[in-house]
Amino acid sequence: MLTSTEFKVNLYCIGFILPLLIISLFLIRFKIINNIEKRYNIKLGKPLFIPAQFAALAKCFNVADYITYLYLIKIGLLKFRERIYNKPLLYEINYTLKDESKFNIMVCILFSITHRINIAAFIFLAYITGTIQEAYLLFIKSLYFTNFILLYISLSFLLIYLIITPIIKIKILKKLESEYNIIIKNSFNFIYNRYFYVSNHIKDLYLSEKNIFKLKKGNYILKSELTEIQYSIKNESKFNIYICIIHSYSVRLFAIFIFIFIFAISVTLDIAYIFGDK
Repeated sequence: MLTSTEFKVNLYCIGFILPLLIISLFLIRFKIINNIEKRYNIKLGKPLFIPAQFAALAKCFNVADYITYLYLIKIGLLKFRERIYNKPLLYEINYTLKDESKFNIMVCILFSITHRINIAAFIFLAYITGTIQEAYLLFIKSLYFTNFILLYISLSFLLIYLIITPIIKIKILKKLESEYNIIIKNSFNFIYNRYFYVSNHIKDLYLSEKNIFKLKKGNYILKSELTEIQYSIKNESKFNIYICIIHSYSVRLFAIFIFIFIFAISVTLDIAYIFGDK
């Protein structure tokens, strides 16, 4: 619950610390970093994964935090641990505090402390003014919308599969069984039935013919009866082949999107359970 006292204290905190943060930032950017680059005769780059437009600001954070880190090691509050990934910029040039003035070190420490306090103050201000709660509600609504889109897409692929299945049955399957005098057995699975076996096999033969991938003897698709009769797609129309490709991939895409939908629903419910009553 927001009170005037909490609001005023938070604003005073930001109003007092923010100028210190800005002053120390300018000192680091135009004094400390420039001195280090002249001393080591090097131009410091930008931290990894940082866009170019934020490179200068990120460099200040990186340098200040590393100098503060080295000072805390020097006075015995921390122990040095070598990073494997995303190493500090000053670490790469074997930087030490020996030639650094106490004033510069104190500026870096001040910046490291003030920017963290300001972040915490802004978060607390957003919380007591209800901004975080509003953002949470918008986030949940966006999740529900995303889940609806995922469900819609998955059901669309299922609908495509169900619409094309009768075409596979009437136009392709019956023709194959009569032409080659075979009976392609059905399975007990609603999705992976004999219509899928036929469309999937024709699709794989087509992709193999186009050198997109090679068929292997251990591939599960070779369990259909079409492999036993040395079936070829040379006499198959392009319409039938394309129908089989769409049929085969539609059921796969349905499975993928329905899995993502179920996962997204579980995440949404978990978030709502954790934060819903707060």
